[in-house]
Order: sequence, then structure tokens, then C-alpha cells
Amino acid sequence: MKLLLLSFSFIFILLNSQIVIAEPNYNAEDFTFDPTTSTLVPKFMGKVMLIRGKVFATSDQGRRQLSKGQKIYKKDTVSTTKNGIVKIELVDQTIITLNKNSEFNVSKWKYIPQKGERDAIINLLRGHMRTHFKVKAQKRNKLEVRVNNVSMAVRGTKVLANARTDSVGREITQIALIEGYGHLFDQNNEKQANITTGDHYISVIGPSVTKTKMDKIPTQEIKRLLLAGKSPKKDYSFLANYDITKMGIVNNSPSNGGYKKIKNKKAGKGTK
Repeated sequence: MKLLLLSFSFIFILLNSQIVIAEPNYNAEDFTFDPTTSTLVPKFMGKVMLIRGKVFATSDQGRRQLSKGQKIYKKDTVSTTKNGIVKIELVDQTIITLNKNSEFNVSKWKYIPQKGERDAIINLLRGHMRTHFKVKAQKRNKLEVRVNNVSMAVRGTKVLANARTDSVGREITQIALIEGYGHLFDQNNEKQANITTGDHYISVIGPSVTKTKMDKIPTQEIKRLLLAGKSPKKDYSFLANYDITKMGIVNNSPSNGGYKKIKNKKAGKGTK
């Protein structure tokens, strides 16, 4: 009984804190007590804030269709359909927005809200993703975005990422910053670099080709992407698929090209 009262009291403190959780509608069953650290730990990672079209979460317990307000868990792989878009807020206030025909999961997740400790790896498996780490990590290399063979360690920033395979089997990876700074590592060639706002890394791996390039996003495009992120109900803007012919590669696959804006069709009657 004392433990239960303690749990409710601590949750009340958490939910009235601007540091930990963004939405004040969590219940006691959403947390578990860790006796080794005497702290409450969230059982889930976040909630769906906004959704368009059909979006699914798949885990070892099966596949379920998501709707606004539903919880996302560590073992979930979230995927969107051809007309699906989803915006998720994690309990540490990180925002993840997934474009149509995209998929992501979290391979590492440790969060102790009372101590402000986080250790997370967010993986884009395919498609387009925006990630906004609102709260800076206390320690370096504790927050990471991975796309295929490329990873970016960040502390607090806005990351855009694309992952696709073209018609001839080339794996095309893109990862860019539109705000903040980070450290990039490409395990395929052991290349690493500190990157800052506007830096855009492209990797192409496939039959008879392995090429990388560090590009720069134009200032006007950065402004547009940042502005779009502030009004997600009006515009979902992601990093465009890079035209790999600019790297001297013969392109046999369709591309959006350059930094042309990606337009998303309005969802049909099934929109939520």
C-alpha cells in the first residue's frame, strides 16, 4: 500500500513537471517501480500525437493499427502506408514524424525521467523521417539516429533522414541536420565527421558502386523545412530523395531530385 501511494504521489510530481512528460494523461499502470534505483520507469515510449491515413505498429504480439492517443512501446516497429503519416511524441519529449511508405523502430531505449538519463537508438528502416530532440542529452553519444550503415550521435537537434533502395539494388542513405550539431559515423568506410546545421551526408552502396558525399542544404530550404515543422497539420516536409547522378552515378531509378519539395496527397475517408 505504501508503495502504491508513493507511486501515485511521484506520478503527480512527474506530470506537473515541464522537464519529463509532455502530455498530462498517463496513469499509474503506465509506470513500473525499479527498486534498485528507487525510481519510476515508463513502460511505454510515447504516444501518437497526429495521424493521417493508415499506420501500423508491429511487435512480437502481432500487428495493430494505430490511432491518435495510442501508446508506442519499445518492441514496436511503426510503419506507414502509401497515404499514411504519423507524428509521435516520446516520453522524453522527442518528436518523430514518419512520412508515407516509411518505417522505423527503436533498438535501444533506456529512460530514467527522475534523473534525466536517456540512452536511445532510433532506426529509420525505410522512407523519410524527421526527428526533433527537444531536450539535450546530458552525455555525448547517448542519443543516436541510424540509417543503414550511417549513424549520427546528437545531444539536442533536428535530424532528417531518408532510406531507400533503387531499382538496381543500390542502398541510398541520407542524413542531414537542419538545426544543431552532431557527430556522424559511416561504418561501411569508417568515415566520421562533426556536422552542423545544413550538412547533408549521402551514401550509395550497391552493385559495382560505393560512393559518399557531404552536401550542403541551401539556406532557404532549411528555413522552409524548419517552418514546416512548426505547422505539421498544414505541411509535412521531409528531406527530398537526392539525385545520385550528381555523384557521377548513372541513375536507373526514379528520384525526386535535388531539394525539390515532397508533396503528400491528402488522406482519404479513412483519415483520422
